[in-house]
This record gives sequence, structure tokens and C-alpha cells, in this order.
Amino acid sequence: MTADYRIAPTAAEHVAGLQAAIDAVARERRYLAVVRGFPLEATRQFVASVTAGGGVQHVALDGADVIGWCDIQRNPFEGFRHVGVLGIGLLPGFRGNGTGAALLEHTLAAAAAAGIRRVELEVFASNGRARQLFERAGFVTEGIKRRARVLDGGEDDVVCMARLT
Repeated sequence: MTADYRIAPTAAEHVAGLQAAIDAVARERRYLAVVRGFPLEATRQFVASVTAGGGVQHVALDGADVIGWCDIQRNPFEGFRHVGVLGIGLLPGFRGNGTGAALLEHTLAAAAAAGIRRVELEVFASNGRARQLFERAGFVTEGIKRRARVLDGGEDDVVCMARLT
């Protein structure tokens, strides 16, 4: 599909598209910890909680359509508020053209501006494309949760990565 996109902070008008995008990626059963998206109201509450908690939430848009998202949830506990946990996803037709890298860098820059100095994530070991993206963005592997996921008859390790700013 097209490489024409824009990245914006998630607003109320994006929530339904965000919910649909999360559901579409979840149903691929390969990339997210969930295999179905969340209800619309839960998605709305999630977006509100990320921003209210000092985190960042962005979407990639093709016109008015949400094609991807990236969020960094700030840790709420004293002594850990400089830490955020990253989540990202992109619809299948928009992968491999630089959209994910741009969305990631845009969100990381916003997180740094908000005072988040450490960003953590977990990625399935089988998701080589995402692991390479994260490594190019400065993330390093800090550990591996062996056989952390068993789904559809297969096992997968979870790779724990982080980036310091």
C-alpha cells in the first residue's frame, strides 16, 4: 500500500480506528500478546490512561484511517516514573515501507520530551522484523523469557529489550 502517512497524537476521533487496528493485528495471532482486540470503551479508557499517566500515544494515519499505533505507558511508581513500556503495531499492508520506524522514532522523541528516560518492551523471538527495527532504534536485549508463549501448538520465547535516552 501507500507510504503516504502522517503521525499524530491519538485523539478522540482516532479511537474507533485504533480499536479496529489493534483487533486486526491481534487476530493475526503472531505479534501481540492478545489474540483479539479490546472493546471500544476499553480502548478509549486505555488511551486516556496513557496520556493522563504522563505517557504518549500516537497513531499513524493514511488519510483519516488508523494504520498503526505506538504508545509508551509511564510507570506510575515512585522511583520508576522515568520508565515507560512500549507497545506498537502496524496493519499488514503498511509494513516494510518505513512507516513503523517513523512511528517508533516519533513516539520515542515525544517520550523523551516528557521525561521518560528508559523505554522497555517485550517482543516475540519469532518476530525478527520487529527485533531488527528495535535494534536499529537503539534497543538492546536485556533478557529472554524462554517458552513464554504457547499458542496454536507452537512455543515462542519473549525477548526483553530496553533503550536508555
